[in-house]
Amino acid sequence: MTTKKLSKKLFDLKQGEALKKQGMTRAEHRRKTELEYGKFIARKIALEDPNRTCDADRVQMILIDQGIDLGNAAGMLFREKGEWQWTGEFMKSARKTNHARLLRIWRLL
Repeated sequence: MTTKKLSKKLFDLKQGEALKKQGMTRAEHRRKTELEYGKFIARKIALEDPNRTCDADRVQMILIDQGIDLGNAAGMLFREKGEWQWTGEFMKSARKTNHARLLRIWRLL
């Protein structure tokens, strides 16, 4: 197989976006109850924060202390239309398994 044919099999933005959406929907349905509770916690954190901000690590810390891990469903915490706005800022995740990946910081509207 030539390099050009291999790259066409590995790179397809539209297919990648479709697979992402499919995975997020599947994760959301598998942990629906836990995710709703996580959204409640996120709102509570933001309302107690002077800047009304929150991030996934802060929510996960509380949930994990209660024996709940959202797993991939954590990507759906801030997806409510008209409720959250990305601040334009990132922070590195402190969670070891996230390998310091960048997390968005969200503001409750």
